[in-house]
Amino acid sequence: MVKVFKCHNFKSQSVVQVDGEPIAFFNHKEKLFVATDKCTIEVFSLGSSISKISSFSTTEQTIHDIVFCFPGNYVATIESTYNRRSKKNVFYIKVYLNWEVASGKGNHRTAIRLAGKDQNVTTSAVDESLIQVIEIPYEEEIQDFSVCQKTGNLITVSKEITDVYHLVEKKILNSDRVYLDIVKFLQLEWHIGHVTKTVLCEDYIGVLSKRETQIVKVVYSDENLGRLQNVETDRRSSSERGNHQLKSSSVMSNVSFLSSKSSLSLPDTPQFSRVGCRSSANASPSLLLNKSVDSVSIIKEDDHFVKINLDDLKLNQSHSSNKSIKTIHLKKLQEHNCDKVLEPDVTDFRGGGHQTAGSIHVMTVHHQKTKRTEDEFRHLQLIPSYISNISRLSTRVMLGSVPLRSVVYNSMVGISCFVSSDSNGYVFDIWSSVSTQLSTYSYSDIPMQIVMNEDLLYVLTGRGLEIYTSRCGTAAIHHTERFNTKEKAFPSADMDTCLCGVHLFMNTIKLDVSDKYVIILSKLDGVHRSDERSCSLYAVEKCSPGELYKDMVKYGERSRKHNEGTYLNLLLEGHMTLRNTFIGGDINDSEIEELFRESCLLIGEYYAKEKGTEGQLCIPYLTMSGLSVADIIRQLVASHEKMGYSDHGQGFIAYLKHVLLQDAEPFELIEAEGDMILSICSKAIPDLLSDIILFSRVKEFNSEHALTLLQTWIKELARHGEKSSITDKLALTNLYLVLCDPETSERTLLLIPKVDLMKICVQHNEILHDNFQHLSPLSQLMRRCCPSVLTQSMVALHDKGTISLDLAIQLLQGTSSSVEMYKNTHVKEYLELLLNDTQRRYIFEEAVVLLSEIYIKRLADQKSVISKKRTAPQVLQL
Repeated sequence: MVKVFKCHNFKSQSVVQVDGEPIAFFNHKEKLFVATDKCTIEVFSLGSSISKISSFSTTEQTIHDIVFCFPGNYVATIESTYNRRSKKNVFYIKVYLNWEVASGKGNHRTAIRLAGKDQNVTTSAVDESLIQVIEIPYEEEIQDFSVCQKTGNLITVSKEITDVYHLVEKKILNSDRVYLDIVKFLQLEWHIGHVTKTVLCEDYIGVLSKRETQIVKVVYSDENLGRLQNVETDRRSSSERGNHQLKSSSVMSNVSFLSSKSSLSLPDTPQFSRVGCRSSANASPSLLLNKSVDSVSIIKEDDHFVKINLDDLKLNQSHSSNKSIKTIHLKKLQEHNCDKVLEPDVTDFRGGGHQTAGSIHVMTVHHQKTKRTEDEFRHLQLIPSYISNISRLSTRVMLGSVPLRSVVYNSMVGISCFVSSDSNGYVFDIWSSVSTQLSTYSYSDIPMQIVMNEDLLYVLTGRGLEIYTSRCGTAAIHHTERFNTKEKAFPSADMDTCLCGVHLFMNTIKLDVSDKYVIILSKLDGVHRSDERSCSLYAVEKCSPGELYKDMVKYGERSRKHNEGTYLNLLLEGHMTLRNTFIGGDINDSEIEELFRESCLLIGEYYAKEKGTEGQLCIPYLTMSGLSVADIIRQLVASHEKMGYSDHGQGFIAYLKHVLLQDAEPFELIEAEGDMILSICSKAIPDLLSDIILFSRVKEFNSEHALTLLQTWIKELARHGEKSSITDKLALTNLYLVLCDPETSERTLLLIPKVDLMKICVQHNEILHDNFQHLSPLSQLMRRCCPSVLTQSMVALHDKGTISLDLAIQLLQGTSSSVEMYKNTHVKEYLELLLNDTQRRYIFEEAVVLLSEIYIKRLADQKSVISKKRTAPQVLQL
């Protein structure tokens, strides 16, 4: 279900002046790459003002699509040209390196070469002053391609086959000169029909056909060679890479392939050097011929052979490390087994197309078919989530590298996939082995293009741009933290999404979204192609998360009087928008932190008036606001009065009970704040007023004010024919003591039955002492008028393990010296009570010694008194 709240705004909108008609474009951060019909690629900087920073010519072929790879700093395109011999189009993937050299006004030269043709590379062809173009020819049409902006890997799809490439460093033969090349290291052949789209994110690969979509996770296993130790890595952290933009000729730093302690020794061949945070390629298998390697060995005669029966083999067992076993698919059998998901056939090219040490397999994490025959899947995207502001390097403990993983792979805490047809879109959480549906979308018109990120979903239709909220970041946050407690809470990932913005653009055909900008291409119908007015390329600046949050709250406040549900929905949407900026990390932006705490307070205020489970949610949100308890209560009361509510909500009462009566350190309050809290409690929870006076964390208040509030409550009970509780009497006793009225206090205490008084003292032992240092005034009063209750309470607390024997004697002894302990009747009675139960045998030895000393000293003292009386002089009475 999608709710409609039009509260999204953009900061600014500009038109990008392109020399020619834009064919394709790609936006990354503040850079915009535009391919035109004039066989040029123009690069713009989208800052405070739009400026062209580079422009270079392509190879005079038709450009179908363009991407920019930030880790590899290269531009890749899909291009085609017509072949007169075959009378069909020939497709190429072309990778442009050193494209920055075209930023100057002078002419620039281009060097073109085929990927993987190492023997044809010369020193002059890889000069850094040249724009280097690497061509990858394809026999069939290239349906789609994309890059992973973490690893720099490139993936293409043609028919049912996807190829994965990465950028590697190589050395020219007989030279120390290093150059870059594009190498294919993985191929997957799918069984879901004609693949029209492919996506790549770390080690997740997804494909889309008209009827099905499948996403797999590629798993590398080097178990054949055993576990290696001391695999050294020398990688640059992502923060350093972010601060230093590298040229294509020096994309990344090298990494040590194997440690010296490894059981496998590989020579350092110049043909397979490494680039970046992963090994770029493996050496040729001819270099692996070592007797210590299990997977590659010399063939010898085997006297103890085992005969293999081919009929007993199971075709679906483990795949070959180089290429999985092909499966024959029969149409009739597939119809009866249509629910079974067929894994793609995998070919590992890390060994240059030969046998590769180790093995590889894939596992499907999501598979989906269209629900209706008239629906066709058209859009697919993977949305990863990483820990914010933390760079954790991935650990490698096996041979070689995992070329599909980046240096921040271990910082990834979630990944979602978005699949859409022309009528409906679906978001799934694929982080675990079983995908979970998060949300669904319905569009007002057929979407031309769709882009999703952690916060929002951008849908381009023929009439403009629709913006929906997203739950990808919310799901990742639930993976990293534990919520639904008394301290922390967060909305559920399956909460209904909303349409938060609609922006009109006429005749739109293409869309791209980056961190800061939304790029939209519109084209007028019926206008000649050469006319510059036929196309308009818009660069729309996005609002920051804080600005979007403010817009949502403002819209919600306007709607609150008529629909409080709308107000809550927008509060939660804004809260999630802010929270997505620091997934699993700390808040580094003071503005975001302030707004986040404000959102917690506003959500807590709303839930404070609710009943049941929703009312309980105010506790964690108010706690996360970071305000003091006095400020929170003051804010809740002000909000209550502003909205004109007749009584305090159950959520507010639950918060007062939780925060005031929990077992924790006392609040640091001034007397006025304590009086304010007591006054509010006398209205909201008058039946617990005496508990708050006696047992709560509020210790600073005016005793006369508290006494007045309590007496008012007791009179109200009497007016309704009800009696005051035992806690009320005990609170009165304590207040009279503080106000120096011991006679009234004693009379009130004697009204409490001794059994009930003892239960309260044992349950709330803090009323008997002041931080375990000495007895409280209430205990001193009990010592005077009901000493047996005090000693029996001490014994019960000893049995609970709250007050030990030594501490009890110290409290009962007070300031008197230990020499005079035998004179303390309450200490003697306490020890006697301890020895009256055989279950306390563990304390008998110590207690018996102390009690015996008391008896002996008392007897000696009594004997001394008697002897003094006998020796006293006789007084004659006349």
